[in-house]
Amino acid sequence: MFCKNCGSNIEDSATFCNNCGYKLEQPTQVQSTPKKYCSHCGKEVDPLAVLCVHCGCSITPENASEDKNGMAVAGFVCSFFVPLLGWIFGGIGLNRSKKRNGKGKGFSIAAISIASAMFVINLFML
Repeated sequence: MFCKNCGSNIEDSATFCNNCGYKLEQPTQVQSTPKKYCSHCGKEVDPLAVLCVHCGCSITPENASEDKNGMAVAGFVCSFFVPLLGWIFGGIGLNRSKKRNGKGKGFSIAAISIASAMFVINLFML
């Protein structure tokens, strides 16, 4: 980068210009954009991409999911009322959490556990 005061070439990490001593402003941190995933193959895609480079699927706002695991949440909610759906959605959410660096893993495990408990409770209530 260059000094705003004298125009000397200085290192990006410098806080003062080594030529004139001018105090440099530190650049503000650029906020990272949220990660997006292809809804077809589940792999991470460029947030500005139109097509998934992994499977060729079209990436549109309604076709791309942010860094969330909806199946894990759906499994958690369903596990209280319909244990079978809790197992299914929890299992899908657990599989997707592997592709998303563990995002939703806790909800998925909770969904499977609660669905199992609710199944046993419902079994004994018959």
